[in-house]
Order: sequence, then structure tokens, then C-alpha cells
Amino acid sequence: MRILKCKINEKSRSPIRDDTIRGVARLTATYKMRLHPRIRGIVVFLVLLWATLFWVGAFRFASLPLLIAAWILFFKYGRTTIRPSLIALIIWLPLTFSPIDILPIPKGGRPRLVPLVMGLPTRETAERAERDEVILGGCIVSGFEPKYYLVW
Repeated sequence: MRILKCKINEKSRSPIRDDTIRGVARLTATYKMRLHPRIRGIVVFLVLLWATLFWVGAFRFASLPLLIAAWILFFKYGRTTIRPSLIALIIWLPLTFSPIDILPIPKGGRPRLVPLVMGLPTRETAERAERDEVILGGCIVSGFEPKYYLVW
């Protein structure tokens, strides 16, 4: 065990810290700021749970593989490190708010971007939907709808 000595200032009678003591104080402060691994795991679990519930509301097929990957990485490496699942979530986030999504039902033809039209369609919009120029999104608007779909 190593004992660190502290010099005392004669005028103010307060201790003067030298470089070794400052280094120990910095190490102690850094160590105290870290969360316990179990608490860290619980926090990441709750973030993943929130992301899953948010995905159900936003429902983007483009971000689904990364959300699944984040859960798999959390269960595989969650006890040792949370970094892989957090990286997957960081990539998942912009895909969830992206204005482009992937339509999982093949429409035939080459891949192309088709606009999504929300609300009650007019006769003209219905004709455009029959020609596969637009996709009808329905009357219920949540605010998280993509502007375009990638159809293939």
C-alpha cells in the first residue's frame, strides 16, 4: 500500500496537493461517474423497449433490421458491453425518421420512388394510384408517415 503525503500551506493551513494527489483525485472522480454495469444494462434495456414501442407507432420497414440487430446485440453482449447495441440504435434513429421507406409488397417493375398520398383520394388521385404513380396511405394521419416509398 502506498501512502501519499500532502503538504500544508503555512498561511492558510489548507493542504497543498501535488501532481500525484491530483491524479488520484481525477481517477476517483472518473470512477465515481461510471454507472454500475447492471444499472447501465437496465437503462439500455429501457431505451430499446422505448425504441421498439416507438417503431410500432412509426412503423418503418427500413429501420426494422437495425432494431432487431440492436436487440440481438444487447442480449449477446449486454453483460460485457453496451456499445454494439447503442451503435445499432444510433443508425436506427435516422432511418426511423427518414422520409423514404421500403414497401414490402412487390409491385413489379424496376425499383423506383413513389410518393405517398394521405387523406381521402380524389378521382384523379385514384386513377394515378391504379397506374402505380402514387400510393394511397389512408385517412388516418399520424405525422410519422414517409413522403415516399421505394417500390420494387
